[in-house]
Amino acid sequence: MKSNSIPETSGKLRFIDHFPFPLPDKSGKVWHMVWCLCSCGMGKLLRLDNYTRGRSTTCGHCSRAKHGMRNTPEYAAYYNARDRTSNEKCSDYPHYGGRGVTFDSWWLGEDGFTRFIEDVGLRPGKEYSLGRIDNDGPYGWMRIPLEDGDEDRGVWVLNCRWETPQEQAQNRRPKGVGLLGKSSPIIVSLNGKKEVLEDFYPF
Repeated sequence: MKSNSIPETSGKLRFIDHFPFPLPDKSGKVWHMVWCLCSCGMGKLLRLDNYTRGRSTTCGHCSRAKHGMRNTPEYAAYYNARDRTSNEKCSDYPHYGGRGVTFDSWWLGEDGFTRFIEDVGLRPGKEYSLGRIDNDGPYGWMRIPLEDGDEDRGVWVLNCRWETPQEQAQNRRPKGVGLLGKSSPIIVSLNGKKEVLEDFYPF
């Protein structure tokens, strides 16, 4: 449970919850711990006093980020999508995380942004923004079951792509439209191999 005496943020860190029990350091001294989430998406377990006194302000991985794209439109789109699906204080949260839209855990952590770029690619042009093919689906991969009803079989579809303003407007449609009727290629994963299908009808 969150405490009013603990600041909500410390630098790039945001307080999530108390760790359930104290932990000893190398000398044997016991410390109260807290779970925090860094703005880069990395979770971090910290000493409570280091967090509250501002001695810890990042997860420690941010400064070592290797992708070199932190000040790019791609990273801004990645960060904003993650924020509106997980941060209840985000003004857009009710329309995303608040209605069950999630952000793929595959794209979190130290190498999360790199994996995001590997899957989605670079933004094709200035007019493109990050969108979802199925507006009720996640930012990331989603499993489409096969019509035979076998729960062990299915196709993994990348539900995220760069979209033009026209495609974004087309996505504002009633629930149930799903993946059909889309004009740009859809990426699927078959037996671990990614394929681009110009016309993909999963059912």
